[in-house]
Amino acid sequence: MKTNYSNEKTCKNCKYFYQHYIKEEGKITQIYEGHCIYPRLKKRKIDDHCEHFTRRDDMEYKTTLLCDCLKKQLQQAQANIEHINFEALEYSENEVKEWMMKFINIKDLLENIQQTNDEEAIGR
Repeated sequence: MKTNYSNEKTCKNCKYFYQHYIKEEGKITQIYEGHCIYPRLKKRKIDDHCEHFTRRDDMEYKTTLLCDCLKKQLQQAQANIEHINFEALEYSENEVKEWMMKFINIKDLLENIQQTNDEEAIGR
């Protein structure tokens, strides 16, 4: 299902709405629901609406989606990295530490971007 963003005053077009996705056969697919973060966290269907509707800024939304996707990928990578035998791959301990620090820095950066977007969304 591809969400069509139009002029409708529905959740799918609101900046407080976060689309939910599933992974099917190796592909990420949108589902017909998500959640709203304003004024409190609650489940919503994409065609729901309420009195708090505020039109989304497409760039802000795309940034939020990108951050969410990258955070999930990093979490998956972090879970997988614990099972890698770096000695068998002939990496030195310092190389492994260097890569882990880069990983942590990227993860922190993404969390800061997401937090800033969330604070801006709630503050508007």
